[in-house]
Amino acid sequence: MPQVSHGSVPNTIKEFYKPKDELILTCNAGYAPSSIVTICQSNRIWTPEPICTYVSCTIPRLENGYYTIDGIQSENALPYGSSIYPTCSQSGYTPSHSTARTCQESGTWSGSDPTCITKINCRSLPLVANGHYDGGSNNLPYPVNQTITLICKTGYYMFGSSDTRTCISNNTWSANDHTCVRITCNDTNDVWHESITAYPEIGFAEVGTVTLNSSFFHLQDGSLAVNCSADRKLTWINTPVFSRLQMYILAHLSRPLSVVVRRASSVVRKHFYLNMFSSKTTHWILTKLHRNDPWVVPNQSCSNGYDRLHM
Repeated sequence: MPQVSHGSVPNTIKEFYKPKDELILTCNAGYAPSSIVTICQSNRIWTPEPICTYVSCTIPRLENGYYTIDGIQSENALPYGSSIYPTCSQSGYTPSHSTARTCQESGTWSGSDPTCITKINCRSLPLVANGHYDGGSNNLPYPVNQTITLICKTGYYMFGSSDTRTCISNNTWSANDHTCVRITCNDTNDVWHESITAYPEIGFAEVGTVTLNSSFFHLQDGSLAVNCSADRKLTWINTPVFSRLQMYILAHLSRPLSVVVRRASSVVRKHFYLNMFSSKTTHWILTKLHRNDPWVVPNQSCSNGYDRLHM
């Protein structure tokens, strides 16, 4: 009876075997027989020779991919009990199933052959008012984990926690709270002046006009027009020059009225006559820009029957 490494033949009571007697070879786990049956020949040799060889499995072919063992690509035959995992080599593809395959005693792999199929992806870019998304290559569909960036059109800016969105595994883009908001100018630092009482509400590249306090200031040069810049600041189109009006207090005490006009360093006395018969005190503000300019007199009527003030 032949001796077999890593295997055995069934026990038998025969001490001798005659030609054409057969034996069935059994190998240990992880080994396979060169032939299941061996036959005794007339020359007293068993043919084919009963040998148990180590089982190995040839790596199967995977179109557009490969198999890995312990995360490393393998192309060599692997021993019995080894497990391999399918991986797709092309971006945008994924295995139809990722179940591990194990080398069996038969020298074949367990399970079925996977294929590399189109990966789950986002097939269209989301819409956003007054802007668009830039995905780099802009080649649809976008694979999972692809990131896109919000670009707002001229005159708008991104408002939100982040300007990006990511394609996630349910074929949709990750949520985001960003929007494209119209640029409006609310920063008046560059155009502030004590003479201005109101600023226009305008958008990017629009032109507006500030409101001048004409009772106390005069526009000497430049313009009151302002422009809205991309950084949300109001800027002058033609920088103005303001001058402060000189103010004078006119007070009448009795009739005929003696008027005292006060200035910073001198007192000018003028006489005004009012068609009135009352001792009630009334005040007017007279203004002029330069010393030699004419007086600007309020165009108003006196209360309680007073006539208009005449110079």
